[in-house]
Amino acid sequence: MTLMRLQKIRITYSGVASTAALVIALSTGGAYAADLIGTKKIAKGAVTTPKIHKGAVTTAKIHKGAVGTAKIKNGAVGTKKLKNGAVTTDKLADGTLTAIIDAAITGFKLADGAVTTDKLGNGAVTASKLSDGAVTSSKLGNGAVTSTAIIDAAITGFKLADGAVTTAKLADGSVTTAKLDDGTRADIVPPWGTIPSGKTVVGEISYDGTSGAARDWVRITINLPAAAPQPFEEVAYGVSMPGIATRDAEHCAGDVTYPRPAPGYFCLYPYSAYGYDQIIAAPTTLWDETRAVNLRLREAAANADNYYDIIWAYTAP
Repeated sequence: MTLMRLQKIRITYSGVASTAALVIALSTGGAYAADLIGTKKIAKGAVTTPKIHKGAVTTAKIHKGAVGTAKIKNGAVGTKKLKNGAVTTDKLADGTLTAIIDAAITGFKLADGAVTTDKLGNGAVTASKLSDGAVTSSKLGNGAVTSTAIIDAAITGFKLADGAVTTAKLADGSVTTAKLDDGTRADIVPPWGTIPSGKTVVGEISYDGTSGAARDWVRITINLPAAAPQPFEEVAYGVSMPGIATRDAEHCAGDVTYPRPAPGYFCLYPYSAYGYDQIIAAPTTLWDETRAVNLRLREAAANADNYYDIIWAYTAP
């Protein structure tokens, strides 16, 4: 029987320290290793997507300007991701505003003059969108206001300009006796003895025949339907006829369709005359200078055709 000799184990201080260090290293593991792995220790491209813990990349970890357009997935930036006031005018490309929720763009979001004609859809501007007085005459194109666009009884007397209703505008038989103001027509006896101030009376004289001797005078008396408040200022002409009459535009305004003599003036508006070379008119001095005017026409040739058509008008001062 062989007896084994037991070797005596000698424990030193250095051995104990080494063993303790190994135990500590194994127990701390990653924490100890992390302190040793710096930026230089990581190879380029070593940190892939699977290596990044969910939520590990915070705002502070992203370098300014690091996230470019190419890094953002289509549709990734939703409404909640936009900071209030983040979308300025320079951030918007022309024609990009298509994906907008209803009522997102309020009046305050639109710059002055931003809504041009081509931005408006057909029929977008309804009556309720127009403020009172917004549609001026200059906004209406020629012929834009048709009969169907005018409501019944919309055109009152105040809406008609002076002289707007010409003969051509009147339908046959539309002017009845009831529509004529007393004293407007000379053949209607007015209910007053003196023509009221500001009232204009109008009449017409006509003739078509054959002259007598050459240079004979044809005499006509024009009677007013009532007395003028005072003697006539003057008898003048509202229409020029070469060699016969010269128009006094200052006192005999208007024309044969709408004569407008100045207050106190008796005006003649001859619209046709043939066979006469001179016309003379003056207030009558025979019985009353406030009731009638004498008119004389000189025939140019003997036994010749001649005619005249003259509108007369007087406005009481």
